[in-house]
Amino acid sequence: MNDFAADLDAAKAIGAPFGVVTNSIVFPRNQYSDAHLEALSKAGTVAFRGNPDSWLWKSGASEDQTRPRRALRLVDSYAGLPRLARVKRHASGVVDVPGTRFLRPWTPSFAKLEPLKRLRLKQELTHAAREGGLFHLWWHPHNFGKHLKENLDLLDAVLDVFDEVRARYGMQSLTMREAAALA
Repeated sequence: MNDFAADLDAAKAIGAPFGVVTNSIVFPRNQYSDAHLEALSKAGTVAFRGNPDSWLWKSGASEDQTRPRRALRLVDSYAGLPRLARVKRHASGVVDVPGTRFLRPWTPSFAKLEPLKRLRLKQELTHAAREGGLFHLWWHPHNFGKHLKENLDLLDAVLDVFDEVRARYGMQSLTMREAAALA
């Protein structure tokens, strides 16, 4: 844990001359422990991206991430009931800003399912806006490298839905630090 705390200190020192303050963190593979969160609190970090509140998305050892579980996560991208996420304060004081949806990149093998994925995203975003919840969308930019046009079209469609729910329900775009202030 000393190495992690030293990394946090180094990140602060690197950003300081540029006015960059580290307020939040996304753990690799969303894997962390209570000790990590305690170290974040001591370092002044206010928020981290946690996992969706579902057994399907709980982090764990590699051997727990079985093929059936990964297959169900894939299905979850295209079908199912919307989840309602809310920020929650951990005992350490750091706030969990849970991820809601991974923006799965467009691929030719799933092109016929694309309308389902778009509908799923729209339903979840609308549900969160209507219920005053959180919709924390994330993606990995390198996933957009292949099929750039299709992936940017998908992102544009999500942003169009966000514009609609912002106008209709007052949904806001927030940083993780701003979302943490809601806890």
